[in-house]
Amino acid sequence: MTDVTDNAPVRFVGYPDGEKVFVAEFGTEVGTFTQAPGGRHPALKHHVPLSLRGPFRAEQLANYDPTREYRTDPYGFVLCLAKTKQDDKLCIRKAVNRYPRCVVHGGRLHPMDLLVKETGEPETEATMSRYQLYLAGQITTDDLDDEELLGFGFRTPGGSIFKPKNITRDMVTAFTKELFGRSLEKLKTSSLTAAETLVSLMLDETVDANVRRQCAESILDRTLGKAPLQVSITATAPWETVFESIAVTRQEPLDAEVVPASEIERPTEATELPDTEVKALTPKS
Repeated sequence: MTDVTDNAPVRFVGYPDGEKVFVAEFGTEVGTFTQAPGGRHPALKHHVPLSLRGPFRAEQLANYDPTREYRTDPYGFVLCLAKTKQDDKLCIRKAVNRYPRCVVHGGRLHPMDLLVKETGEPETEATMSRYQLYLAGQITTDDLDDEELLGFGFRTPGGSIFKPKNITRDMVTAFTKELFGRSLEKLKTSSLTAAETLVSLMLDETVDANVRRQCAESILDRTLGKAPLQVSITATAPWETVFESIAVTRQEPLDAEVVPASEIERPTEATELPDTEVKALTPKS
């Protein structure tokens, strides 16, 4: 069987020998396989064109329904709808091959639907390169090691890293997300060690006092929260101060006694001063 990708013919291991079925997610009919897939995990019974393989977004489905709520990851890729046997929780792997399951829970390609080597020898999961397995949806970024993710490549049987010439945007996104996920997991698992290091430095009297103080502040900030910094600034204009003082003065009661007018002593008529005193007060010309 042959298919076409990038204007080049591609051969597959086998030919769909069953009747054709309409796959709504493809929007077309494809052949099926009558041979049992074998292997540990269930596999698809129908052929999957190369252009429709691997992880996918909901809007890429031929039967995409905008009113339906799809289960996706933060990047929009559809997630597997199966549940794990251990804890009965929804699988966190990506669905593949336009099928609502991952490679473990039923989205795996049929063995007869795998690619064939250039030498003409049948390509099996044991002999396919990791890059081919990734393109075929047989492995995901979860199966790659840290060095492969950092180099955006795939490890060869000789141990070196093969870097594809053309890296798609979806591949870059998947690699980057997996890197961040693993980094965050390592940080979480190292948090207890980091806390113990801060405490040991704070209690070690041989450590510089400034370092110990910084450790203590860091511990307090992460447990009790940072101390709030409050700054109160008031600016009152001079004329406002004057009028405020006047208003306060007018509101205060006067400490005085009311006396009838009849009891007020009126000043007596001025007595005449002696001539000697008058002369003393008279300015000289």
